[in-house]
Amino acid sequence: MTQRRDFIKKAVLGGLGLSLFSSFRGEEQPPPIGWNNIESQFNIPPDYHYLNTGTLGISPKYVIHSYQKAIELLNTKGAYDQYKKQLYQRMASFFKCEEQELALTKNVTEGNNIAAWALPLKKGDEVILSTHEHVGNAIPWLNRARIDGLKIVLVELGKNGTETLSNISQKVSSRTKVIAMPHIPCTIGHILPVKQIAKLANTLGAYSCIDGAHGAGMLSLDLRSMGCDIYSGCFHKWMLGPKGSGFVYIKQSLLSSLDTHFAGAYSDNSWSFENAKLEFGGIRSDSAQRHAYGTQSDPIHAAVLSSIEFIEKLGVKKVEKTIRNKGKRLCEQLLELPELEVLASTQANENGGIVSFKPKRKDYREMYQNLSRQGFRIRAVPESSIDCIRVSTHIYNSDASIDQFVSAVKKELV
Repeated sequence: MTQRRDFIKKAVLGGLGLSLFSSFRGEEQPPPIGWNNIESQFNIPPDYHYLNTGTLGISPKYVIHSYQKAIELLNTKGAYDQYKKQLYQRMASFFKCEEQELALTKNVTEGNNIAAWALPLKKGDEVILSTHEHVGNAIPWLNRARIDGLKIVLVELGKNGTETLSNISQKVSSRTKVIAMPHIPCTIGHILPVKQIAKLANTLGAYSCIDGAHGAGMLSLDLRSMGCDIYSGCFHKWMLGPKGSGFVYIKQSLLSSLDTHFAGAYSDNSWSFENAKLEFGGIRSDSAQRHAYGTQSDPIHAAVLSSIEFIEKLGVKKVEKTIRNKGKRLCEQLLELPELEVLASTQANENGGIVSFKPKRKDYREMYQNLSRQGFRIRAVPESSIDCIRVSTHIYNSDASIDQFVSAVKKELV
């Protein structure tokens, strides 16, 4: 993993230089939210093709403005905890669940850790993972397995959701206690059939835990109808929110039976050391918010609220359709190039804003580096020897920019 970080860092810094960091110019008032000239609502330089939302989304000026205002308020009047209550209400409405089923986190990895340690597992229990896990979902489960003697069972992803579901079904056993899968794997971007995966886990008496790093913002989520037990997501990718912001959903019926390993303010029912007498009412079991303990960032909360508002004003369904259409445009053009292997699902409705491919007769790392030097911010995927190039399209990517990327790929294949 260290080798991957060094490889990407060298390619990106070498290709982009430092001009990117001087491109931001703050504005007193952001432009109104709307589809008219959508690219102008972001601070992306015109000669820079950001095609890496799967790593981090670019926040619009509207979100940045909210963040800056909240920082000023916090650091002039010390106003604290101004947005949390409203944020939980908006999150519950946006994700179609109850407020008490949600907890704010720093990122998806934190949510995955909460899931890995909250479940009542014992030595010999089996946890099913895919071979396409992000490190943020793999390591929490590997760590729990290391300490408590769990068995990790790996499943290969299929060419489509039906094959993947069949592969999972062939790996389950009477010892299967957890099926932990990505909603959309960070490697090849297939939208997995998480509703059916959750149903399979339920029939086994097992828990379903979904790494939803690429769900919120790319797709319209209904967490209650999805049926999973735990869903970890974030706001700093497809939701275009502040960096270091996430959430975890825990099904209400499970709250009282799951453990809490890290706790603090807002985690307890009551406590007191008054008169040197210990009184502790225990950890609250009525809300997932027990996992969102201690001091948190008001500016991040304000910016998350604004990112939700930004997506809602544009229209959640329209944002999803636009992301999918841009991904489709890219995928269809890449499929026309016989020199490439495009790793898309064979079911068109299972493809979204992530398109991955690899050259058949050229080192993918060389192509990645060459494209990066031309101002295309993309991602290499060396994990598990998948060895491909990943492209992520969002609403700020114009059709012309996508076509320009394809033209650059064609030149690399000559």
